[in-house]
Amino acid sequence: MLLRASLAAVAAAAGVSHAQQIPLVAPFHDSEWSLLRGPSENSTHNLVFDTVHALLQHWPNTRYRNGHNMVPGTVAPGTLLYHGRADDQLPPGPQWIATDPEHSMGFCRAGSRTDEGKGCWHLTLVTHRELNVLYFDGSGAAKMPYGSMDTQDIVGWGNVYPDRSFSERDRIEALCNWGKPFGVDGFVRMEMDFEMMLCDFTPTGGVDVLSFLNLHRESRGPPFQTREEGGICGGDHLSDLPFPPPPPPGDLPFPPPPPPGNHPFPPPLLHGDVPFLPPPSRDCPSLSLDALNNTHNLQPLAGPFGGNGANAVVLAGHWHNHYPGETRIKLDLTRLVSFYDIDLAPSLIDVRYGVERWFHRLENITDTDIRAAMSRLENAFGPSRDPGSGVDWQTLFHVIVDRFANRFEYLNHTLFEPTEANTTTILNEAQEHVKRMLLPYMLESVQRPATTGDGSWATPIFKLCATSHTKFISSSALTSKLTPSEHLLLKSINGVNKEICRTVTKMWTQFDPSTDLADSVLEDWRMETKRLMGWLDWGVWVKCRPACSFDEVCYIPMWPWIGGRMPGRPGPGGPGGPGGPGGPGGPGGPGGPGGPGGPPGPPPGGPPPFAVFPSEDDDDDDWQRPGPRCVPRI
Repeated sequence: MLLRASLAAVAAAAGVSHAQQIPLVAPFHDSEWSLLRGPSENSTHNLVFDTVHALLQHWPNTRYRNGHNMVPGTVAPGTLLYHGRADDQLPPGPQWIATDPEHSMGFCRAGSRTDEGKGCWHLTLVTHRELNVLYFDGSGAAKMPYGSMDTQDIVGWGNVYPDRSFSERDRIEALCNWGKPFGVDGFVRMEMDFEMMLCDFTPTGGVDVLSFLNLHRESRGPPFQTREEGGICGGDHLSDLPFPPPPPPGDLPFPPPPPPGNHPFPPPLLHGDVPFLPPPSRDCPSLSLDALNNTHNLQPLAGPFGGNGANAVVLAGHWHNHYPGETRIKLDLTRLVSFYDIDLAPSLIDVRYGVERWFHRLENITDTDIRAAMSRLENAFGPSRDPGSGVDWQTLFHVIVDRFANRFEYLNHTLFEPTEANTTTILNEAQEHVKRMLLPYMLESVQRPATTGDGSWATPIFKLCATSHTKFISSSALTSKLTPSEHLLLKSINGVNKEICRTVTKMWTQFDPSTDLADSVLEDWRMETKRLMGWLDWGVWVKCRPACSFDEVCYIPMWPWIGGRMPGRPGPGGPGGPGGPGGPGGPGGPGGPGGPGGPPGPPPGGPPPFAVFPSEDDDDDDWQRPGPRCVPRI
């Protein structure tokens, strides 16, 4: 199994391995009920389960940016939506709107130097009917070439185009053109907060103007701006930008758990350590390398995310971090289309094999699978679509997580936390946790034998635990009402529940305090807990450890605040540090260009002495394997 240190939040802190793919198994048969038989290599039960459980939640979709689900949904009448502008004109065509005004205020700014002092315009819309929308999970508004926009590319353009990450105008028009015959009013996606790509701002599009206010704004341009130009904007493509390349596929070693007190998360950002990527304007949503190289006077404003309201939008996004997430969008899981469905997109099985979950994407999917997925999606919006079974799938997924998430986190703590207690004491305490998980399924007719053997004597308990939540759905008249999407959801829950119950039952059968094999049992329990939590890979286990103070917020690096080093923080390559501005060997420093004993410095007007995009030497973890850290709240 692939293991990787970069599962910073779960694996390193909790001592669990990184989740990998393991085949969607057939319906349960007696031959399948061995406690020694785990899921096989290409299963996507865990991936479907986790991504469905995470729908419309900001935290897990910031961690895993590359979405694989497309879900039809609705927005209820009376919902407020927001749009910031430089003028008082309604958009004549498709544009971007926010679900929180803190987000849209970032785009409420003066349009030119002559407009300074005149404020900006902030539009509030209200839906007068139900809007039909399509939701892309992951960080679908993160304009990065690594896969976050793959599902949108397929719907809008029919294939994946990583070099068109910033082609936002073309993208929104292509999506709206596709959706018009199906009555789709907009497309929901996420970056620092949730947003909608609204296709029509007129009453025909389902919205009315509630207010259009001229608001005070102290500066123009995005949170990052040049002194002379008040903002930057460039060409349409990012193909020549120095993004770090994805690592080659293959097994990567997972390090041992850290020693006590060595918290494995990236260190907190210090005051003044601010990422530098400027968010593009909605009216000019593209940045080119030439534009970035001409930003030598780029001036980050105050605050851990660049100021000018940026803190506010990050905190607003955090309101939706966990269940129930963004509640203004109502999803219909009976129409979900998932690229983790191996029956729908079998070509991606080989593409994902041996690849960490961070790098799962839709590149190299076959045309056949694209056509199948698009047919499923178009049928989901069709007039004759199946209404489904009526099962509340969202609640069912959350019931499973609620039952086991805290229990496994505490079991992991019991098994791995350094203690002076002996092995038998640790096992006794851990056994109590395991037993509590199985209590509702411990049949009186099942008695522990003198010799536990392979644990087959506990199969009835294992089965009951694994099937209790879905047995009725699988064996009743509801089965005939299930849509293809619901069949996928059912298989996912069955697969995940089965593996949880198999692992817990196996651990319970191994317990025997009278044996002299206690050390071996403890080691096996640690490995099993670590493996299972890594396979499940639930976002609720991703936390800042130790917890942030009250004036801090636990933050996963998100678009557009990734990478870079703010002037003022010493360190290698940073101001005052070795190789950094003013530091030994750095610009203006001893032995550095323009410094004492160094060669002449570059002419004025060169690039800034910090990274806007990461160079080949930068650590790419924040770009591709983001982990949590504490940052100042204000």
